[in-house]
Amino acid sequence: MSPHSTLAEGRGGELDLPIVTLQELFTGLAEDFPDKTALICRHQSADFLHQTSESSNVPSPCLRWTHSQLYDAGHLLATRLHALGLRNGMRIAAFLRNGAQFAVGLYAAALLGAVFVPINPAMAGKPEEVDHMLHTADASALLAWDVDMAKALDRALSEGHAAKLMVKAICNTADTCPDGWHKLEALLDPNSGYDQLPLEDANKAHLDDLAVIIFTSGTTSRPKGVKQLHRTLVAAVRSSTQNHALDSSRSFCDNLPSFHIFGITYMLNWWSAGGSVCFPSELFDPEATLQAINDEKLTNIAGVPTMYQAMIRAKASMNVSMESVLAAQISGTALSPEILKQISQGLGVQKVATSFGMSEATPLCAVPYRDLPYDFSKSELVCLGKPGPGARIRICKPNSREVVERGESGELHAGGLMVTNGYLGGAKGEFYEDDGTSWLVSGDQAVMEPSGEIFVMGRYKDLIIRGGENISPASIEAVVDTLPGITSQVIGVPDEIAGEVPLAIIKPTTGDAIDKYGVREVVAKRMGELYIPAETISIQDLGIEDFPKTDSGKVQKAELRGVVANFLSNRDEQENATNRSSSNQDTLHQVWSDLLGMSKAKLDVSTSILDLADSITIMRASSKIKRKMGHVLTTGEVVEYPTIEQQAELLDSRDGTMCKSPNTPPVAIRQGPPGVSDMAHALGNPRSVEHARMAFESVASELGLSWEQDVEDVVPIWDFGQVLLRRLRAQSWNHRHAWVATKASAKQLRSALETALTHQPMLRTMAAQPEGSPPLHYIVRPSETWFNAVITEVDAVENAEDLRTLCLNDPKLDFAASPGPLFRAIIVPIKGTGTAGLVYQAQHSCFDGLSIPNLREDLKTILSEGQNASIAPRTPYKVFADALLLHRSSAQANADVEYHVRRLRGLGKMEQSFWPIQRAPEWFKGNFADAADDLIKKRPLIDGDKSIGVDGVTKRTKLPHLQKLIKEHGFSAPAILKTALALLNSHYTNTNIAIFTNYDAGRNWPFLSPWIAEHLPNAMDINGPTFEAVLNNITIDPNESVLTMISSINNEQTLLTKHAHAPLFEIQKQLGNDVPAGTDLTDIMRRQIFNWLPGLKEAMSESDDSPLKRTQVQSRSDVGILWNCGMLDQEMFQMNASYDDAQLRKAEVEEAVERLFGIARWITEPGNWEKGVGECSKEKS
Repeated sequence: MSPHSTLAEGRGGELDLPIVTLQELFTGLAEDFPDKTALICRHQSADFLHQTSESSNVPSPCLRWTHSQLYDAGHLLATRLHALGLRNGMRIAAFLRNGAQFAVGLYAAALLGAVFVPINPAMAGKPEEVDHMLHTADASALLAWDVDMAKALDRALSEGHAAKLMVKAICNTADTCPDGWHKLEALLDPNSGYDQLPLEDANKAHLDDLAVIIFTSGTTSRPKGVKQLHRTLVAAVRSSTQNHALDSSRSFCDNLPSFHIFGITYMLNWWSAGGSVCFPSELFDPEATLQAINDEKLTNIAGVPTMYQAMIRAKASMNVSMESVLAAQISGTALSPEILKQISQGLGVQKVATSFGMSEATPLCAVPYRDLPYDFSKSELVCLGKPGPGARIRICKPNSREVVERGESGELHAGGLMVTNGYLGGAKGEFYEDDGTSWLVSGDQAVMEPSGEIFVMGRYKDLIIRGGENISPASIEAVVDTLPGITSQVIGVPDEIAGEVPLAIIKPTTGDAIDKYGVREVVAKRMGELYIPAETISIQDLGIEDFPKTDSGKVQKAELRGVVANFLSNRDEQENATNRSSSNQDTLHQVWSDLLGMSKAKLDVSTSILDLADSITIMRASSKIKRKMGHVLTTGEVVEYPTIEQQAELLDSRDGTMCKSPNTPPVAIRQGPPGVSDMAHALGNPRSVEHARMAFESVASELGLSWEQDVEDVVPIWDFGQVLLRRLRAQSWNHRHAWVATKASAKQLRSALETALTHQPMLRTMAAQPEGSPPLHYIVRPSETWFNAVITEVDAVENAEDLRTLCLNDPKLDFAASPGPLFRAIIVPIKGTGTAGLVYQAQHSCFDGLSIPNLREDLKTILSEGQNASIAPRTPYKVFADALLLHRSSAQANADVEYHVRRLRGLGKMEQSFWPIQRAPEWFKGNFADAADDLIKKRPLIDGDKSIGVDGVTKRTKLPHLQKLIKEHGFSAPAILKTALALLNSHYTNTNIAIFTNYDAGRNWPFLSPWIAEHLPNAMDINGPTFEAVLNNITIDPNESVLTMISSINNEQTLLTKHAHAPLFEIQKQLGNDVPAGTDLTDIMRRQIFNWLPGLKEAMSESDDSPLKRTQVQSRSDVGILWNCGMLDQEMFQMNASYDDAQLRKAEVEEAVERLFGIARWITEPGNWEKGVGECSKEKS
C-alpha cells in the first residue's frame, strides 16, 4: 500500500524481535536476566510456595522472585505434573486470582508443552458455565484458588468431566484438602514425596501449537474459547514491547484480571523485556495499588476507567506519590477525552496512553509511550493510535471486504501476526485469509483518519439506526460524560417512526444531584439535533445501582436494553391511565417534553416546536399523539400549528372526531364500473365511457378481467406520467424493491400483501389509451383473479441476500409495464427460517417517492397487528388527477406554461451545454435486452460485465458549514446543491449554461387559488404520484458571487415549484422547433435529472425488530444520469449517482461525484461566499 493511499488501511512497522514459543521465551529470560526481579506479590509472604527471596540484597517482607526463581518454580511444577500423567498438548484449566500461583501455573504449562486455560474464578459457582467451558476446553487438569472454590468446582463438575480430570490442585494455603485434590504447596515442596518426571523432547512446543485459551466475555451468549497459538501470543507481546520500547528497567503494577487477554499480555509484555510485574493484591484494591506504586516505585500501570476512578477517590485520603509512573494505560469501551483528562489530573499522571485489541487479536493499535503526552482533546472520540508492529487494520464497508476511504466510518478488520486462527469447538467467527495475512472481521465501527490514527465508535450491534442514519452510542456517551458528576450509557430503543432512537442512562459518580435535562443541551450544542437522546433516565429510575456488566467489566448493553424496555413498558401503562384524565394541552406538553428531552419547565407551550424538532421527531410525535390521545395530528398540522397551545386548541376543536384525519374525502363504495359522471376525461360524453371500456377489455381480458366486475375507477394520466408510461423496453421507468418479512411465512406475507393492496388503489392499475383520449389508469378491484395476475410465488431461496438476484432481469417476471399490471410481486420462502421475501416491480406512472412508502407502512402494520389492523384513510389520488386534467386549460395553467416557455427559449442553440455526452442511442438505466436488435447493437456497455449503472455510485461527504449558510441567508439545502450541480455542468461543458432536470414533489393542489386549496385535504397525504419533471436552464456568470448565484437559484426554485404542474406537452408544443434537430423536450429532460430526497433519513429507517426489512432498491429510469441525494443529518450529504452504462463509465461517474462534492464544500465555506463563482475552478472541484 502506498504511504499516500487514501484508503482506510494501515500497516504497522516490521516486527524486529524474534517470535519464539513461550517455552523459549521463559527459558531465555532465566538465562538473560537471572537475578533481575520478575515477580512481586505484596499480599503473599516471602517464603510462600517454598521459594525464598534471599537472593535479593535487601530482605523482603513479601514474595519477590527473580526470573530464575520464577523459572525454577515453573519447571518443578511442570515435572511433577508430568509425573502425574499430564502431557504435551493437554489443557490445564486455572480458576486463579492474581498471585504467584498464576505465574507458576502459566510457566509450568508452557514448559510442559501443555495449554494454559485461565478462567474467571467467579465462574466456579456457576455449574452451567463451568460445564460449558471445561467441555469446550477439554481440560485434563484443574487449578483452584482455595478450598472453597475447589468444593464449588466439585459440585459443578459433571461425572464425565470429573472422570476425565487427571490432576486437581488447590493453589492457596490449606490445612485440609478435599478428596482427589492435591496441594500446590506440596507439589512445589522439593522435599515432598511427589515424583518428578523429567521433561523430554516430546514436551517441546512449536510455534503453531496452542499456548493459551482465552474465553471471551460473552456479553450476549456463552463464552467462546479463543485459540492463542505460541506464534500469535508471542507476536502480540513482541509488538507491544517494541512499540513502547520496554526494557528491564520497567516495572508494571498489575491489577488486571489474569483470565483476560489484557491481563495475560500485559504481564508477558514486561517479563519479555526483562522487567518486573507487581501484584498489589489478589483482587483489585485501590489503596493497595497506590501503596504498591509508592513503595515499589513502579513505572507503569494499566486499567479501565472504573479502576482509575476508584484510585482517585482513595488517593484523596492517602499520602502517596505517583511520580514514578511513566505511563498509565487506559482501555475500555467507554473512553472519552474528558475521562482521560479526569484520570490524568486526579492521579497526577501526565502521560496517559490508549490502545485497542480484542481476545482474538491484540494489540492492534496503540499510542506509543514515546508519543506521550498526547492531546486527546482534538476529537470527541478517543484516538487509539496507529497499527503497531506486525499489525494491520482495514476499515471496510459493513458485510463487505471493500475498503472505505480514510475519514469514512466502516467495520474494523483486524489483520497481522497476532490474529488468532479461530475458536474451539467450531464456534463461528468471521476469519479469512487475504494478501498473505490472517484477518478477523471485528464487528466494531471505526474510522481511520488521513493520519492513519484509529477511532473506534462502538459495536455495530450497538449502533442506533435513527431514520436511516447510523448513530454511534459511544460518540454520544463521550459528549454526555463531559458533564460533571455523571457517567453514561446510550442504547437504542425501538420507535415506530424512526426505527430506533437513542436513549441515555446516566449514573452519578458523586453524591451531587444530576440534571437529566442538561444532557439535551450539551449534545445539541456539540453534536446536533440528530444525536439528542429521545429521553434521559437515571439508573435510580431503573431501580438498579450500576450498569449490568460482564465479569471482565464490559457493560452488557443487551441486558441494559431489557431493563429499560421493562421500565418504559410499565411507565407507558401508568401514563395511559393518567392521560385519560389529563387535558389535551397537558398531554401534548408531556409528549413533546419526552421526545425533545426537555423538562416541561423549560419547554414553554408558546414556543415553536419547529425550532426544536427535526422531521423525524415531528413524525414520532404525530404517531405518539395518536397512540396516547386517540387524536390525529398530521405533520403538516404541526407546521401549521407549531406551538403546543395551538395544537391543543386544534385538538380541542375536534371533540368527538378522534382518529379521523380532517378533510379526508369519503371513499365511495360503488357497485359496478364507473359511469360518465365518474370519469373526468369523458367530460359528460357517453361515447368516451364506451371507448374507455373497449380499451380496457382489449388489454385485460387475457387476465380474466372484465369491465363490469373488475374496474373500480378510471384515472387520467398526467403529461409526465405518459412519458413514464412509454414502453421503450419492459423495464422502462421501473422500480424493483426487495424486502424480507422477518416474522412471516410466504403464506402470511401473501395474505398481508393482498390486504395492503386493498388500501393502495394506484398499485392496482392497468393502463390503456382509448380512442380520442389520453392514456388512462384503470384501478382494478381487489379479487382473487387480480391477485393471481399480480403475485407470483417461486421456489425457496437459500438466504435473504439471494433476493437481490431473484428473477433479476427475467423477461417474464422482472418488470411492470404498460398495459399492466403496473405493480407486480414475487413472493419466495427463505430456507430454514420460516420467513419469506418479497420482490416487487412498480411502474413509475402509478407511484412516486411519497406514495410508495404507504405500501411499506401498511404492510408493516398488517404483519405486526394482523389482518384486522386499522389502516388510516388517505386522500384518494383520483381527486388530484381529475383536478389536474380539468384545469389544464385554465388561466392559471396557461400562465404556468408561459412561464416555462419564456425560460426555455433558445434551447435549440444550447446543445453544447447538454451533459453527459450521448455516446449511444436512447437513455436506459439497467437492462434493455428486450429492445430492438439494432438498438441493442448500437448500445454496447462501456464497462462490459463490470457495469453497475443501475445501482450506481453512492458516496457521502460532510458539509460542516451548510447549516450556517442556510440559517444566515435563508437558502434551502436543495438550492445550494443545485448550485453546485450547475457549476459542475459548466466545468464539464466549458459553457456558462447548465441544463438539467429536477424532480418536483408537486404536493400542492394544481391551478387552484390558495383560499380553495386551504379547504382541501393536505396534499402531502395524496396516495399517488403527484411529482413533475422540470427542466432547469441556469446561466452562470463567473463574476457573480456565490451568495448571489445561490440566491438566484433559490428564488427560481420557488417559482419552479409554483409552476410545476404546467402541462408538459403544452410547453413542448409552444417551444415547437426551438430544440435541437432530431430531439424533443422530453428527450432533453431525460439526459440528466437531479432528485432531492427530503426524507432520505426516514426512507432508510428500519429497526432491528421491524417486520419488514429492505434488501434492495433499484431504479430503472430511462435517463442518462440520475442524481438521488439528500442530507443524512445537518452535515452529512449523500449522493447516489445511477446512470446509463452505454453513456458513462463507472470511473467517470465516481470522478463527477467527487468533483461535485468538492464544489459543494467550496461554495459552503464561509470564506468563499463573497467570491465570484468563477474562482471555483475545475481544479478546486
